[in-house]
Amino acid sequence: MGRSIGWFDAFRDNGGPTWYGDNRTPVVVDTGTFAIVAVFSIFLLAFLIIMPGIRRQRLSSFVSVVLTLLVGATLLVCIHHPCWHEGEVRIYSTYRAFTADRMDAVLGVRVGLKYVNITLSSAPPPSSAVDDDEAVRRRRLHDVYRDLNFNERFRFTEVKSMERELHHALHKGLPYPILKVIEYLSVDRGGFVWGRQYRLAGYYACILLWYV
Repeated sequence: MGRSIGWFDAFRDNGGPTWYGDNRTPVVVDTGTFAIVAVFSIFLLAFLIIMPGIRRQRLSSFVSVVLTLLVGATLLVCIHHPCWHEGEVRIYSTYRAFTADRMDAVLGVRVGLKYVNITLSSAPPPSSAVDDDEAVRRRRLHDVYRDLNFNERFRFTEVKSMERELHHALHKGLPYPILKVIEYLSVDRGGFVWGRQYRLAGYYACILLWYV
């Protein structure tokens, strides 16, 4: 029996809800940074094209325009760059709560002035000379989570931003290691003030950069 095509079947899979695919934010090659560099490069290219038509003070005009574009692009890239403070570690952790299964993965954290990017990607288990039950189980779990690759961005521009991001991540069902990092950044009491320190540093750094 043939499958009928309806008016609202676009982007639907087997009659399910409309699915437009993931919209993940790059970490290393950030689209915002790339857009800033591209815009200033276009301005520089346009100036180089019209530069032969400048008859007087060509050298001084070239130096002033290039320095202006370079300083402006550098300041905007510094404000929107997502990797002011970054780190990466290999973990052996549970994927979700209330389960004993653990997976080998690489957890990365990259902190910008206004947000933090957290990545979680599956990694092959370390090679073991003894093919025991534990090694077999870790290889089996790696086959299950082979395609796991998360890249999430969380903003901390306001005082309660990370708490809202934590609740949103819980409703979204993100993996347990990512939730743990967000939880540490959202705590603002005792000795756990990492989120507040990052927020204050980013806030004052943005003010100084925009002032410059």
